[in-house]
Amino acid sequence: MELELKHLAPYFPYGLKGIAYVSKDIALDNVDIIGCNRSELYCKYTSERYKNMSGARKWFDLYEIKPLLLPMSSLYTEITHNGKTFIPWKELDWGSWNDEIGYIVSAEYGENPRVAINVLDFIDDYYKLLEWHFDVFGLIDKGLALDKTKIK
Repeated sequence: MELELKHLAPYFPYGLKGIAYVSKDIALDNVDIIGCNRSELYCKYTSERYKNMSGARKWFDLYEIKPLLLPMSSLYTEITHNGKTFIPWKELDWGSWNDEIGYIVSAEYGENPRVAINVLDFIDDYYKLLEWHFDVFGLIDKGLALDKTKIK
């Protein structure tokens, strides 16, 4: 499987960052992935190590970029996004918290015993996961993205 535009485009409005592999020996960190043109990504990068390129804009091929994403397991841990620290699971309000046993997922039952899901709420939650840069497409496990929690 290869990294495709469909994997990255949903993150564009939310300031996705990545690492661009310019050559075998050079990787630019802190790359802002800000747009696309067919199979190329338009990036703005600022790197302390390469001051002559500070603030430059460049096209990178998709295979040269590794987006920095959070694994879905980070839903239950404290993260900081745009200066705000929180636990995503609590923010999404998918259930209630019980100090003794943790989360209790709330469910509504109608005449038929099934969980009622409000699709509009789910879509809003999906956008939140994209905004917070969660790996909703499983790209980390496929080697197409880097785990943000392991990059310092």
